[in-house]
Amino acid sequence: MHRRNGLGVVLLFAAVAACSRLPGRDRPSVVLITLDTLRADHVGCYGHARRITPHIDRFAREGVLFADALVAIPETAPSIRSILTGLYPVHHDIRRNGYDPDPNRPTMQSLLGSAGYRTAAFTSSCVLDRASGFGDGFDRFNDRTPDRFLLREHGQRTAEKTADAALGWLSTRDEGPFFLWIHFIDPHSLYNPPPPYKSFFQERPCRGALTGGADQFLDVIKHRLPIGPEERKWLADRYDGEIAFLDHQIGRLLDGLENLAPENTLVVLTADHGESLGDHGYLFDHGDFLYEDQIRVPLLLSHPDLPRGLVVGGQVESVDILPTVLDFVRLDLPKERDGASLLPALRGDEAPGRLALSESDGCDGGTMRPHRASGLTGKLFGVRDGRWKYVTDFSGWEELYDLETDPGETTDLSRRESERGETMRRALRERIGPSPWGGEEPLAPATREKLRALGYVD
Repeated sequence: MHRRNGLGVVLLFAAVAACSRLPGRDRPSVVLITLDTLRADHVGCYGHARRITPHIDRFAREGVLFADALVAIPETAPSIRSILTGLYPVHHDIRRNGYDPDPNRPTMQSLLGSAGYRTAAFTSSCVLDRASGFGDGFDRFNDRTPDRFLLREHGQRTAEKTADAALGWLSTRDEGPFFLWIHFIDPHSLYNPPPPYKSFFQERPCRGALTGGADQFLDVIKHRLPIGPEERKWLADRYDGEIAFLDHQIGRLLDGLENLAPENTLVVLTADHGESLGDHGYLFDHGDFLYEDQIRVPLLLSHPDLPRGLVVGGQVESVDILPTVLDFVRLDLPKERDGASLLPALRGDEAPGRLALSESDGCDGGTMRPHRASGLTGKLFGVRDGRWKYVTDFSGWEELYDLETDPGETTDLSRRESERGETMRRALRERIGPSPWGGEEPLAPATREKLRALGYVD
């Protein structure tokens, strides 16, 4: 763990001690900001060369940055469910997009609501709308007003509209502690940022075959439309344009929180998953694999009593967010949880030392991954111990990477390090139990059409 100065840790000890003596009415409010499809290495404070995230970077300088945060699954609905429950997908009720959560399972909103918090959510993606069950437990749930310029009207709305709705609620909310969740879907495909962000890195249209249309984008990610290096760069530039637009709206939201929210507010900012931009031959998509570009995300915390500019090294997970929030506001943690509070790591202790667990989309009988010569089908599972990462489908296929010497995951060491791989395989099996493949009913036609609008299904 690296510190900009040691004073922050001393102040944190005092703040936690003082916080434990505050009456219930003085409990911190909580704001959870989740960003769709934002890989960590395209954020400035995580090392991106382009200066496209000045507001997120400022937020990091004023709070705590976790340098190595991993999601439980690189797909929106089950990943958000893991954040809100502190459970891995194999232990909660959603394994992929399009399936409803169990309303009886404890969540961040239900636990905080039971403690007297006002709860509100503002979402941008159709997979997190009221019809998908993600409104359960919220006093106010807003998922509407899609943008007209989007080809699929009901698929998503941009960050500007979602930020406006959230700021409107903040300006008229009742007194007392609140929990506010805001989910921005930018920069999810189709990588279609509004002007001027669309042209930030592109002085001319793509000279190749790309136009940016929804059906064409789906043909690209399904490998039905071959594209060359220039077209890949064109799409990656548009992805960065989306991030620049999103960052501007996050700046508006953070400024609004400073003016409209009480000082005693904990703000958590993270992403549901990353995005492959052609890494490993996987074109502009997420969900099928467990490479770092898809599972490593930003994770930032801010509160007046937390250190400023603290960078916490060590591997942490999205399932740690719920226990951390509940620990910070002094509520009991649910008995059923996979995550652990990160507050000890802020006090100078080690981050949770357990293996990080992740799984991919593609349940039993799933479609073949078209870009893999091996023809992989079904679900993948992986564990990571910081340096070493092991992934398997439990049918004989496996990969093992040394992230310290090979951060790009280009050299599979599963044969050379077979003993290490077998040890991690056994640990993985112990973590997920004997039946990791959950059966699922066919998607309803309306749900399937919503997912098609976002490129998840053909």
